[in-house]
Amino acid sequence: MLIVLDENIIEDVDEQTIQALQNIVDCIKNNRHIIYASRNLFKKLSTMEQLAPFNRRFYKTLSKKVTQYGALKDKFNTYMRVVKNLNKIEFSSEDKKNIYTVPISFLSDSANLQKTRLVCEDLSDCKFYASLTQFIMKQKNMRGELAFENINGGGTNISETYLENLKSNSSPCIVIADSDKINTCSELGKTALELTNIYEKHFKEHITTMHILSVRERENLIPPYIYYNLETESNKKIHCSILVDIFNQSKETYLYGDIKSGLKIDDIQVKKYIRNQLNDMLNEDFTVEDLINQTTSIRKYFPDSALAAVLEEFCEATKTDPKKRLLMGVRNTFTKFHQKILNNELQNDIEQKKELIKAQNISSKTLEKEINELEETENEILCIINNLPTEFKQYWSDIAELCYQWGAKISISVV
Repeated sequence: MLIVLDENIIEDVDEQTIQALQNIVDCIKNNRHIIYASRNLFKKLSTMEQLAPFNRRFYKTLSKKVTQYGALKDKFNTYMRVVKNLNKIEFSSEDKKNIYTVPISFLSDSANLQKTRLVCEDLSDCKFYASLTQFIMKQKNMRGELAFENINGGGTNISETYLENLKSNSSPCIVIADSDKINTCSELGKTALELTNIYEKHFKEHITTMHILSVRERENLIPPYIYYNLETESNKKIHCSILVDIFNQSKETYLYGDIKSGLKIDDIQVKKYIRNQLNDMLNEDFTVEDLINQTTSIRKYFPDSALAAVLEEFCEATKTDPKKRLLMGVRNTFTKFHQKILNNELQNDIEQKKELIKAQNISSKTLEKEINELEETENEILCIINNLPTEFKQYWSDIAELCYQWGAKISISVV
């Protein structure tokens, strides 16, 4: 997070101010936040006798980086402002900037300068949002890195965890959670509503913000085309192809459906999709029994249809599993996207195979074929990412902007 120091913080210097100035150096040295002030203030701090020699040298180094930090500062619309005298944290929103103003004494407690806490329903969520942000930062050549303390919200207990973290200390804290909405106009889920209430009650007295996903949950943030290109198993690929069709016909069904676990046959929009694909062979309110009775006809009239194959498989499975979902969930494919694309595992696999060929100094048709297939997959997915549908581009941008504003840090070394 960006922390901006006002000139007046060194008026009437007391022990709390000295401790705060030492804590600021420790904060930067340990890559927790970004500190900005005028060159004049940094120069004064670099000659302040009450500070240890190393701390003075640190501020001298900062005074030489004010120009480049100034350009970076303009990229932040959320920051902490540190002044001399103030009784409490004050939040203000001015010119599209969110400013949390605190007294210099606030920073005399090192706990308030720890990494920004990122609270999510589980740690895998924290890692995903950070990975997504770093991926976008790299794409846009944005300066800095991310520094979060990941907090496991404990699933549906995330509201309690968020509140406990706000009460435990005053370091910056953000929360990202699923909306659990079932369509565009539906209310937020219970957990999202609880988080919203906690935030609205405490945001003026804590350095905190929240983000509720615009879609149902994190799996819905990824375009179906990416899932399709990542999947290698033929049967799963067929299911992903149907997700692509559903998205093209009804974006709402894809964005708010339970694609993580798998869409169900009784979803109204799913039924509508099936009827359209089968030329209205079934009634609007068809049942699973109706579908089973029409299996032979569907196979006959749509022999090459991916949907027909999935419906036949579904009908057979419901004989022993009445709760069977129509489509496979994308939970595991989502993990592939996180690891292989956002965390560059696919690129690393390609490089390792190339190095293997180079080390053996031989031409391996098998390896070369694998490399070509992996490169083709990577290029197709990167092409999709570079041309994201409008809604996904906005979803990704909102998350990346939030994480960058609250978690950015820059490494500085002092000789």
